[in-house]
Amino acid sequence: VGAGALFGGLLVFLRYNRPPAKVFMGDSGSLSIGYFFAMVALFAPIKRFTALAFFVPILALLLPLLESAFSVGRRSLAGNNPFRGDTGHLHHQLLRAGLSHKQILLIYNSVAAVVGVFCVAFRHGNRRVLAAALGIFVLSVVGGLGIILRRRKLDADESAT
Repeated sequence: VGAGALFGGLLVFLRYNRPPAKVFMGDSGSLSIGYFFAMVALFAPIKRFTALAFFVPILALLLPLLESAFSVGRRSLAGNNPFRGDTGHLHHQLLRAGLSHKQILLIYNSVAAVVGVFCVAFRHGNRRVLAAALGIFVLSVVGGLGIILRRRKLDADESAT
């Protein structure tokens, strides 16, 4: 019941958080949602699958974790402070590649939805098949983003010459 109520509330939030956003989630909201997911993970009947219990939350946080890791790595390699903000995030790169805010939001939400479906399916389905399908999905997303960003770089190089 609680998960359904949270899901409904988040759907309404997403409706009003689309660009131009009218409602924003602060730290209290995001931390409360994180706490809810942590409690669900503690009480979930998958404790006997220890690897799965660690894998599913990491999978659910795949996009933010990768973005954070790439940001720290990118800043460190450039000799900048890894904790100082910049405009090199994937969102900024996609904006410079010509995508609109709505298109980027659709990409992010689609990736999150598919990964969420995988998280739920891991509990009930064939884990090997799902892991293979997830691997293919992640490689497809990374490849697609790589193509978009590469085209942007090639277009920028051509216009500079």
